[in-house]
Amino acid sequence: MEIFVGNLPFDVTEQEITDVFAAYGAVSAVKMLMDKMTGRFRGIAFVTMSDDAQAQQAMDALNGKDLGGRPMRIDKTRERSDRFNGEGGGFGGKPRSGGFGGNRGGFGGNRGGFGGNRGGGFKPRGAGNGFKRDGFKPKSDFRRDSEY
Repeated sequence: MEIFVGNLPFDVTEQEITDVFAAYGAVSAVKMLMDKMTGRFRGIAFVTMSDDAQAQQAMDALNGKDLGGRPMRIDKTRERSDRFNGEGGGFGGKPRSGGFGGNRGGFGGNRGGFGGNRGGGFKPRGAGNGFKRDGFKPKSDFRRDSEY
């Protein structure tokens, strides 16, 4: 069984995590999540224990227990489908996002963003906002005869 362990101190080591869980059974693996940009530990780890009964006992005993001055948050790892899916926001997110390509006013949205269809946003040439289909044509010529 894989166990989520959160709220860990940033200076904790893999061996310290293993030792804490080893008191309840054999630990198969410990995966510590590191920040991609800084390479620093994020305070989150996944512990794998081969025996489900021992893993459940460790979860019950260690949830909220202090490690390095911080109470650990321990839970059973959920499948990816149960996790937050990141809908909304960002570039071209799901409906109601408002990001690039969303429908609430982002670039390409339909509520007034760039290329939108609810007014208030920029519309490209040929989109029915005073431009002719064959390109830019001013409605009146403001140049003086001497500028030709």
